[in-house]
Amino acid sequence: MNHLKRIEFAYDPEQEALLIRFPDRLSTPSNAIKNETLSQMTFEQAAVFIGEKVLLQYPVYHEMFKDYLWSEDGTVPPKKS
Repeated sequence: MNHLKRIEFAYDPEQEALLIRFPDRLSTPSNAIKNETLSQMTFEQAAVFIGEKVLLQYPVYHEMFKDYLWSEDGTVPPKKS
């Protein structure tokens, strides 16, 4: 079971944010998506935004979709759209 990478979701009312945690990576902090950010989106936009954040946490998907992503330094646009 060591090959599985788990993700946990929690809502933090103090931060007013959706937290995405990686219990198998204790040194990795939680990602927080604030209500303020999501409230400026439609439901569809928020779903896509959260889905992208989750997918890109896994190197296999980052590699699979790399042609759709900006470079790490933000200087090279995606090859595909």
